[in-house]
Amino acid sequence: PFPDPCSHSELQSLDVMRPPEIEAYSGTGLVRKSGFGEESGRPVRLMLLFLGWLNVALGVIGAFLPLVPTTIFLLIALWCFTRSSPRVAMWLYSHERLGLALRRWHEERIVPIEAKVAAFVSISASLLFVHGFYPDMIVGKWVATAVCVAVLSFLLSRPHATRSTVTAVAATAVDRPV
Repeated sequence: PFPDPCSHSELQSLDVMRPPEIEAYSGTGLVRKSGFGEESGRPVRLMLLFLGWLNVALGVIGAFLPLVPTTIFLLIALWCFTRSSPRVAMWLYSHERLGLALRRWHEERIVPIEAKVAAFVSISASLLFVHGFYPDMIVGKWVATAVCVAVLSFLLSRPHATRSTVTAVAATAVDRPV
């Protein structure tokens, strides 16, 4: 039911899925030095499959609920699946709807504007909660603030539209009479 992941060049070239313990992708399958996957045994593989499907479920829930992220859960699921079942990883990456965010992240490192707004709102609410309800935890509040500022800085530094979209909009604007 799933396409063969080893024959798919996009899956083989994904940097996000190439951890240090994987030596290379070959035509016959994954060549592993150590770490997760077949050498680690069935319990680790089953745990990673479970975590992958749990993150897919959370990602699907996030697609319908505001302020719940989708892409990060799908990225975690993809990470789990590449170490437990490359066929399921290929299915997720090439899925018509779920794979779109993964492919956009892989190809152009895009964070949609809706995700940026949701992240900003939820991080701001979390910081207000921490600063309002835990006045005595001074170090904890500043650590939480520093982490949240770093995450928001990263998100805001990522593009939210593809280069082709920006080029198309710019071309349309130039062609319009003033």
